[in-house]
Amino acid sequence: STLTNIVALSFGSMTKIQAVKWFCYYAVTSFFFIYLAHLTVFIAILTLDAKRVEARRADCFVCMNVKETDENSKGSLENSDERSRLQRFFGDIYGPALLKPYVSIIIVLLFVAMSSISGYLSTMITTEFNLRILTSDDSYLREFYDVSTELFGSNDAGRVPTSLYVGKVDYSSYSVQEEIDRLVEALFDSDTIDETLGKEDWLAELRTFANLTGSFNFSADGKYLVGSSFIPALHLFLSQSQFKRFEDDIIFGENDNQTILFSRINFQHNQLGNSDKEINALETTQEIAETSTLEPQPFVVFFAYQFYDLNRIIVPQTVQGLLFALVAVLIICSVMLVHPFSVFMAALLLGMIIVNLLGSLVWWNIDLNSVSAINLTMAIGLVIDYSAHILHYFGTLDHTLSRRERSILALQEMGPPVFMGICTTLLGVIPLAFANNEIFRTFFRQFLTIVFVGGSHGMILLPVLLAYVGPSIPRNKTTKIAADLKASVTDAEV
Repeated sequence: STLTNIVALSFGSMTKIQAVKWFCYYAVTSFFFIYLAHLTVFIAILTLDAKRVEARRADCFVCMNVKETDENSKGSLENSDERSRLQRFFGDIYGPALLKPYVSIIIVLLFVAMSSISGYLSTMITTEFNLRILTSDDSYLREFYDVSTELFGSNDAGRVPTSLYVGKVDYSSYSVQEEIDRLVEALFDSDTIDETLGKEDWLAELRTFANLTGSFNFSADGKYLVGSSFIPALHLFLSQSQFKRFEDDIIFGENDNQTILFSRINFQHNQLGNSDKEINALETTQEIAETSTLEPQPFVVFFAYQFYDLNRIIVPQTVQGLLFALVAVLIICSVMLVHPFSVFMAALLLGMIIVNLLGSLVWWNIDLNSVSAINLTMAIGLVIDYSAHILHYFGTLDHTLSRRERSILALQEMGPPVFMGICTTLLGVIPLAFANNEIFRTFFRQFLTIVFVGGSHGMILLPVLLAYVGPSIPRNKTTKIAADLKASVTDAEV
């Protein structure tokens, strides 16, 4: 289990999504130290506890001795059923009931239907990183985003600003100004920039101001302010109160007010109400900037573009991460599981589980973003535990037992620890349901789905499949527990 988690998350760290990559790094490190602790500290504590039991000392009060039972009680205990209550439940009640022919048919049909519906829902997944999920429920920012969405139709307070950035070029050159004007017009004419709100173009305003002043040199065609008069005209321009708004749009060199290091021209996007429009805005502005002949090349950017870029790559990167994790887990399973067909069954179950998890995003109204992608990547290592232990134990049993008997035996022996794992995971994530933050509630919903889907496939569908098409592996010897189960199954049927 630890090895599959480490390998799956290691492959998951190959993604371009930084949040997922950092999470995988942290998770791999955590799994390693947890595994190390189990091999060292936990074994030492377990050994001390075993000595306590041998010394017949009470668990919570080790200074007290427990009174020994009499010989008759001891003999009756030795002759009794040594299975735990959960083992008896899974071996004598749950297993035989689950593997009745009509129950098995219903289960297979239900899981096929669930996977089919989830596959259809997965085609409707939306990619969005809504900033409101970063805020607490009682935050004033949440109220701001809600009101903004209601009034302006966007979580970005209506239209999104953006800017064309131009680096250190000769701004007094005719060709440079002509190229900047071409980029500005191309952006302004694109379907993603709002023409009604205009643009904040300091260069165009400077030329108008200089032309009205009449004391600066223009090109022969009268279009551009060129030559040595450009910088003096610019400083005079910025000194005017009506143009001081452009001071932050022009960066001069340190201790050098004659060289422009960077400048920007500001625009407003149209309303971007969904991820498709956001991705289109990002790609359109990038394509226009990349056509420039200036060096260094200008670029168009706004801080929200990082979220738009995430929306653009989130689907292929998530699919890639899931496939890498799936391959990694199957490689480990091919080494650990006894029969190749067991590996195929593990691949089948993992494929169905992934489809169900993707479909659950639509069911829960969760967007595919860095938060949900982290949970999906982590899910591969978690859900395999619910199936791999049962598959492995099934493959080690005596082939003289029928598939049905081996399936019940696997449920009897592996069902309790898998069931305990499901319950403890649920107990660990239930507090997240009451969190005052959307991110933590998203974690809860996804973990609830992971546990339900992974657990149901491992504890319900897998035993049915094993009972009918499970692999048969010859063994030289039969374990005592297999013989005991064969007798118990026969008694249960009688």
